[in-house]
Amino acid sequence: MFSRVSNASKVALATLASHMAKYDGDLIDCQITTNHLLSMGAIEIPRHRFLSIIEQSVHRSDMTHIWDHHLEIIKQ
Repeated sequence: MFSRVSNASKVALATLASHMAKYDGDLIDCQITTNHLLSMGAIEIPRHRFLSIIEQSVHRSDMTHIWDHHLEIIKQ
């Protein structure tokens, strides 16, 4: 994640994590393990576990609405 404003990526990640926790999201894929992400609570999981979570998550119909009320923010 890149931003021109110092620490903006931390705020964005914290906001996303809060949103996912509120709606019982399954995971945030950070893609690359870094000390910075680990310091913010990220954990590395085995590929087989990641794929299992993804397989279960794509069938969750209760998650399709969670971004609806944020569309205006996303469009900006």
